[in-house]
Amino acid sequence: MDNKELSLLDEIDNEYTDKIEKDEIATSKVEELKLLINKFVDYNKKLLERGIEINFNECKGLAWNDDIMINNGYSFYIVEKNHGQCNKQLIVNDVYNAYPTLKDSNDEVSIYHTEISTIIVLSIEDDNFYLYYCRDLSADISLREFRDLVFLKKPNAVNLRKNRISIVPQNINSEDIENCFKFLLNKTISISLSEEAVVKSESSGACFIATSVYGSYSAPEVVILRQFRDNQLLPHPFGRAFVNKYYKFSPSLSILLNKHKFLKKLIHTFIMKPIVYSLKWQKSNFQ
Repeated sequence: MDNKELSLLDEIDNEYTDKIEKDEIATSKVEELKLLINKFVDYNKKLLERGIEINFNECKGLAWNDDIMINNGYSFYIVEKNHGQCNKQLIVNDVYNAYPTLKDSNDEVSIYHTEISTIIVLSIEDDNFYLYYCRDLSADISLREFRDLVFLKKPNAVNLRKNRISIVPQNINSEDIENCFKFLLNKTISISLSEEAVVKSESSGACFIATSVYGSYSAPEVVILRQFRDNQLLPHPFGRAFVNKYYKFSPSLSILLNKHKFLKKLIHTFIMKPIVYSLKWQKSNFQ
């Protein structure tokens, strides 16, 4: 059968039909996002009843970083201002993480007149759903040795936390939502979501060496390592570079570990176990 050349009107009709179908898909995705937004709004109302006000806005054209522009999202954000010295250990620890050189200093670090801006954005981009979260600090930070030395002066701000998680909206449960608001209220260092709520992919889910050592992708130690990767490595350029290098050599190394049980035991005892212990200690003391 000969292929008939489409007339201009036929082409326009086909393009219109395709557009309708795509718009219907896009509309269903937006509705799915709105259902999730309503769950967050309901929780926000409960906080408002208890005297805690968190701002809620639609956001379009928000530059998240040099590579990501949020064009279709909804944000929840709060600004917490404190006069005098900041004694909140979570913020102090985050400042140390933001400025690694401070950890090596014997100077006393003092943080005054803090303004902590925390934001969560729920967004749909290219038919994918994302949860963004960020915490910024504007403060007077000084090092005290023999005299005061201003290290960071307001209104300059330092980014303490920044991450993006690919999510499955219908799998976000009430505990996930509560964890999000704990972050917003500066009660946790990051956001931890249930396994079902996060999109799994080869690049975002695989922990080859850890899974080989502990025997299961769902082992508690592997979960802790994945959270460390997602919350503390991936938000930073150096961390992303490290993770990319890890994925290049870890599959072949995991095969080697499966062949040699003695080597696997060495990796577990002298590498994995101390790392997991350190992360558990950090989580129990800094959250």
